[in-house]
Parts: sequence; C-alpha cells; structure tokens
Amino acid sequence: MSVITVFNALYCNEEAIIRGLVAETGYRRVDDPEVIARAANLSGLSGDRVGRAFAAKASLFNPFTHEKEKSVAYLRLAVAEILGEGKLVLTGISSHLVPAAIAHVLRICLVAEMSHRLRQAESGPTPDKDASKTIHRSDEDRSAWTLLLHGKADPWDPLLYDIVIPTDKIAAEESVHLIVRNLHSDVLTPTPASLAALADFQLQARVQVALTLEGHEVSVAVQDGAVNLTIEK
Repeated sequence: MSVITVFNALYCNEEAIIRGLVAETGYRRVDDPEVIARAANLSGLSGDRVGRAFAAKASLFNPFTHEKEKSVAYLRLAVAEILGEGKLVLTGISSHLVPAAIAHVLRICLVAEMSHRLRQAESGPTPDKDASKTIHRSDEDRSAWTLLLHGKADPWDPLLYDIVIPTDKIAAEESVHLIVRNLHSDVLTPTPASLAALADFQLQARVQVALTLEGHEVSVAVQDGAVNLTIEK
C-alpha cells in the first residue's frame, strides 16, 4: 500500500523518471488532471474552475465566491479518496495535499539548474519558444501553492521531501533506481499508525468540504478520529 509522490520543477526530465517508476513498481500513476477531474465530479464545478486553484493568482471575485477555497477542499478530498487505493505514483502539484503524518508515503522532489531546464524546454519534440516565461510562471504557481499549504514559499525546500534529486546531475535511470531502493525500506511499510493517519486525513477532507460549503473559514485537524476546528482570522 505504499505510495510515491513526485513533485517537480518544470523541465526536469520528470516524464522519463515517472514512466520508469511505473514500469519498475507496477504502481498506478495518478496525475493532476485525474485529481482535478475527480474533484470536479465531487463538487459539480468544471475542471477548469477547479484547476485554477493551482494558480498563484486568485480571481478578483474570490473574496466573494470563495471558489479557490472550495476547489482546494475538493482537491484534498479527491486525493484523500485516491490514497486509499495504495500502490500509487501521485505526481504533480496535488501531491502536496498528502499530509506528512501519513508515513507510508515516499516524497520525491525533482529539481535542476535553470540553464538545464531551459535547454530541456528548447530541445524537446515541441520546443517552447518562450521557455523562460513558462518556467517562471510555473515556479510562481508552485511557490504560491507550498506557501498556502505549508507556509513555505520555497517549493524545493528539502524539509518538504524525503529525497530531492538534481536531475541535471543524476540520470533518469539512476534516479528511478534510487527511488525504488528507498521504497523498499521498512519505514515505508504501512503500519496501524500510518493507516490511522490516512483515515484521519480522509475524515478531515470530508469535514473541510462540508464547512467550506457552508461558508465557514475554519481549519480542520483530525487526530485519532477526533476533530479539532480552528477559526481562521
């Protein structure tokens, strides 16, 4: 039931590494579009509207509609439901919705120097003619996302991950082998405590959706099935 999450900077050889992980482990890949589609189905919102939650800039009308808060709540619920399947490679921005308390998750971050990222962007099968702008916009969105969820504006902060891999220095095949070796560690075997943390996350997500729909600005924490609410200022 172990899970791998992969969060990456844009143009860091992520596709080759993720494909390798799926091939080596047999785990099912879940990416942001699947999470967005599930959240949209749960909420009745369109996928485009839900996906806007990942953008750094919220709508001018968000203070009145609270659309971003609703979308994040449903994205969290979607991830909570999907995690129950186990044996997943959860990729993309939504991977940060997985709480640190769930110990049977191996958290990976893929990074690279900007010069390497630009070369990848410009040399691919469909070269990005405005690669620098695309990369900076992507980094801005990721920074806003980790700031929102973790209070950290640096999306590549090593404290957020188990392994940070510089893909400009470590080849895709070696990166896959490194991740798989660590996946087999005993600490990633699901335990009663880590499965209880998953159940707490699923309950937290359901409660957060219910409160958000009622317009309550309340953060929800759950431990051992006990719900604790904190009014947001």
